[in-house]
Amino acid sequence: MKQPPRSATWGVLTFHLAIIISSGTVRADLWTDGGFEGNLGWTGTDSFMGESATIGAAANQATFYSLVHGDLITESGVWVDDPTRAFAGDRMFWLRNYDDPDTICVGHRLNNVLVAGESYKLTFSFAAFNPDFSAGSNTEFTKPAIEVMAYDDTATAFVAKEQKITFSNGSVRNPATNSYSSFALSDWNNLQWHEATATFDAPESNGRPVYVWASMTNDSAGMLLDNVVLQAVPEPTSVGVGALLVVGLTFRRRRTG
Repeated sequence: MKQPPRSATWGVLTFHLAIIISSGTVRADLWTDGGFEGNLGWTGTDSFMGESATIGAAANQATFYSLVHGDLITESGVWVDDPTRAFAGDRMFWLRNYDDPDTICVGHRLNNVLVAGESYKLTFSFAAFNPDFSAGSNTEFTKPAIEVMAYDDTATAFVAKEQKITFSNGSVRNPATNSYSSFALSDWNNLQWHEATATFDAPESNGRPVYVWASMTNDSAGMLLDNVVLQAVPEPTSVGVGALLVVGLTFRRRRTG
């Protein structure tokens, strides 16, 4: 079989390399321990925190912890050490439902990290779950949300703004158009994992931290959370520069090959 000239092969390889570099796949993850794999000051418990665990007791084939870390903030939940059920690695986090008028969240405090006006993408894997309700309940659902909170200088207070989310099953949560998605509870021994993604422009920090929250609404049953990733989105100009680099390197290779 006739082989293509080396110059053409080099051009194709260089083009693929530029696409990888400019697509953002190598971008740094700005979320500390989004896989919940590290030792960040977790404290142990022996059951689902705050739940009657009537069904949870039978599901307790794992070790449960609470999170106490400076940059990661949780309102209610436990860290679960269970490599057979975690989406990635050995551990995940469970946000539990409780009677609260606000959303229930795992948040990240970011001090002088996000650049105002630049785009960022948050993704996380989740499974709707509650140890006190059986899978397939007709009344219990989980409604994931993503929020960005910054200090509003005009309101002199921290203000959280919910973001548009696209889910791996094709559904969308968009408060601007009253589009909301619900996920039925899955079984502890057959967890149904989905992915949530939101892209947002970083707000002005006004000299304060910016918080990014992986959340669920207050009428959610509960949510297992894993593989949280926060990355900067490459600017369109970086893709253009990559393309110009490809043209230049390919042309040079052909001249010297």
